[in-house]
Amino acid sequence: MMTEPTTWFDVWMEFAASIQEQEVNQSAQAARILNETRSAILRLVLPLFDFKQKSSGKKMPQKDVADGMQFLKTLPISNLKDVRTKLQKSLAWQVLSKASQNTYGGRINQWLNWMEEHGYLKVSIKHSARIQAQLSPKTRFGYGSCAAVKLTSRRGLYPEYILQWQEMSPAMQSWQNYFVQFLTKSKQPGRVNTAIGEAGAHRYLKELNLFWGWMTHVRQPRIPTTELTVDLLFPKVTEEELEELSPRQQEKLWRKYQLEFQTWLGEYHEYLKEEGKSQSPHTWKGKLSALKALGRVQYADQVQKLSDYEKIPLFVTLNNFFKEVFEELDEWSETGQSVADWSKKWPEVPEGKTALEVVQDKVIEELRLECRLRRSDGEFRNAKWLAVKYMHFLKFALSGLMPARRQQEDRSAKIALSCPVQRPDFVPPDGLYYPLPPDETSRADLSLVEKVR
Repeated sequence: MMTEPTTWFDVWMEFAASIQEQEVNQSAQAARILNETRSAILRLVLPLFDFKQKSSGKKMPQKDVADGMQFLKTLPISNLKDVRTKLQKSLAWQVLSKASQNTYGGRINQWLNWMEEHGYLKVSIKHSARIQAQLSPKTRFGYGSCAAVKLTSRRGLYPEYILQWQEMSPAMQSWQNYFVQFLTKSKQPGRVNTAIGEAGAHRYLKELNLFWGWMTHVRQPRIPTTELTVDLLFPKVTEEELEELSPRQQEKLWRKYQLEFQTWLGEYHEYLKEEGKSQSPHTWKGKLSALKALGRVQYADQVQKLSDYEKIPLFVTLNNFFKEVFEELDEWSETGQSVADWSKKWPEVPEGKTALEVVQDKVIEELRLECRLRRSDGEFRNAKWLAVKYMHFLKFALSGLMPARRQQEDRSAKIALSCPVQRPDFVPPDGLYYPLPPDETSRADLSLVEKVR
């Protein structure tokens, strides 16, 4: 249910949302209108209702602005009807320049007219039943930012040590471009596994740059950025090098590289847990996967099929790290352990309802109503703003109203304006036909199923 405005601050938030919607294509224009209107209210209107501004300079300090916005929360909306009368008797206009009188006067009139249209000045607007059915609810506000809901116990600033693009040598920059191309190009020579998307390749690259950044900014002795190489993370031993060595020498060389690899990777893992406060095995698995992708690029010229990588000693060492993290993941899964507080991800469910029904009622249905053609004041919505509302609704509707599918299907879904498929006879006129996914793409997550039922 929408919360009805009770204070001037509530009305201001609605006004701000309305301006942002009207100027959706010009965010700078919307910001200027709101700044000028707020300044006019704080300087000329609030003093008429006993707000005391501490400074008297031309520019209002941020402290006074913050105090003024807090003062708005103390004024009931019943006082709004007195604004025009009080302004007409006010002498505050006389000390302003002509330009300021025009600017502030125009903004205050715009604000007052908007409130009049919305019934806050005791002027009501009646709409026909047809128009009423096209009105969307008033914009929701006052619920705070979702970023304020902390799902984990991890607090404080995260250490920043990633290797930046401008810190890299030209050779390193060139290699990183090649790395993305190698993983994503559909017909990449030398690659024996399937291509991945660019987003996945860049996620791997981010993890690798964290490794290099740790080596140059954190680990002792620090390595200058000009000396950072791919071999520091995953050494390359060529077949030509090995041919010149006896089997015993080959084993000794591999053992040396394996020990160096195991040492730095173990140190980084400890740093991640101690300084980065990262405890999730999922995070660590993602970093190991980035290293495996790097290794596959390094040794692409020495393999004919994917299983050939497993014969290379450095991959054996890396797989030992994977074995440990998989065991930890199994343990977390069996015990239901998670770094996130899952209770905060679910709504409060009243007796007799499911979590899915609550989401459908409180989220999806309200998003659907926001897709209506007109604003709550009867004016037609801006086309771009309306498209954004539809986008928000469809994101939730696909996951909250439709049977569960693979995430990739929702991410790649395209919405048509018409449907060329004939409705099956067994589907009623107001029904929805949505076939279940094929068995080979289905996977049951019991914890999720039990919560939704």
